[in-house]
Amino acid sequence: MTFYCHCSLCRRSGGAPFVAAAAFKPENVTFHGESNIRDFIPPNSKVPRRFCKKCGSYVAEDARPVLGVFALPLGLCQEAPDKKYMPAQHIFWDSRVLSPDDSLPKYMQMPGSQRAD
Repeated sequence: MTFYCHCSLCRRSGGAPFVAAAAFKPENVTFHGESNIRDFIPPNSKVPRRFCKKCGSYVAEDARPVLGVFALPLGLCQEAPDKKYMPAQHIFWDSRVLSPDDSLPKYMQMPGSQRAD
């Protein structure tokens, strides 16, 4: 699953009006330098956000407790990500602070919930 997330927790974690991310099954994710990563669970959340202890970068959302995946922000890529990782939908559209003008599907919550468009 690839997406732009507009929820307030992702906005605060990523420091942007929305976060572009790709979700991966845990067995497909390896964190190098695990000792340099710290988890933080925001208030009113069930999922930890992972940050680098050295530079403070937002590394991942550990969504295993609710979705069984890690969501990795595409902003971490040093080069343009492969097209297969480009966001295919907007989620938590009802929480947006900006309204990007594109033709991607927009969901009020998670995919499978009520569409906003």
